[in-house]
Amino acid sequence: MENSTDKKMTGGEAIVKSLINEGVETIFGLPGIQLDPMFNSLHESSNEIRVINARHEQGVAYMAFGYAQSTGKPGVYAVVPGPGILNTTAALSTAYACNSRVLAITGQIPSSYIGRELGMLHEIPNQLSILEALTKFAKRINYPSDAPAIVSEAFKNMRSGRPRPTAIEMPMDIMWQKSEVTLRKFTDGYSPPAADPDLIKEAALIIFAIFVFQFFTFLTMQGRITFSRFKPYIAILSIAALIWSALFFAIGYPYWKMILIVAIGVAISPLIWQAFNIYKIKLKSQEGLEKWGGLSEDRKV
Repeated sequence: MENSTDKKMTGGEAIVKSLINEGVETIFGLPGIQLDPMFNSLHESSNEIRVINARHEQGVAYMAFGYAQSTGKPGVYAVVPGPGILNTTAALSTAYACNSRVLAITGQIPSSYIGRELGMLHEIPNQLSILEALTKFAKRINYPSDAPAIVSEAFKNMRSGRPRPTAIEMPMDIMWQKSEVTLRKFTDGYSPPAADPDLIKEAALIIFAIFVFQFFTFLTMQGRITFSRFKPYIAILSIAALIWSALFFAIGYPYWKMILIVAIGVAISPLIWQAFNIYKIKLKSQEGLEKWGGLSEDRKV
């Protein structure tokens, strides 16, 4: 990753320049006093990045979600802290559920007042913890010089593994503070790990074992297999499978789970068959009584 030369800029400008370097061409935003330096920088960079506004924070967040879904690019939105970011949590939760690449940018009260509960404008307790619960990655930018690295990390998380939203916050005093900042270039995602052939084989065998159990249970419930006739064989097979499962587990054989599933399935399928038959007998008895008028309405089961 190549870095550009150091340049003195505000925290808000560092965020905007980092977004541009990440290929962001559109940001959905609702300005407010905690974000003034950032929106000043967005205005100055209007030839590189456009701002789409809305009348409510929920609107910009859902527009970012829709943008991500329709273009395949990360959708970015910026709103004020406290009630502003809380108004976007429905869209942020939807993006999380839908595996969408959405970056939420929000402000914060002055850094020296965070956690002191002095009633600052738009102050809420544990804002960062709320964002961490709704995103794949959330972090506070405490210095303008940290902005490029944290923005890069947010995009790296969105572009790696399972796509999920990310979030960053910056206190308003850091938004205004000027510092030497080293910008970064476009961030690639993490390389996905290579598939493990042994784990794939184990998963396939476990799925096959579950299928055998379901198929056997289906036959017993459909009456294709008579329980009384096969009872000795079921017991023998179940006990043998349990023994083999314990043995393979003891020696570290990787496919003991498959055998255990078969053992449990074979053991409990007769119980399912018996329960199903009891239900059928009860249902037929009720239908017979209703047919001959022997069950009043208030005594029906």
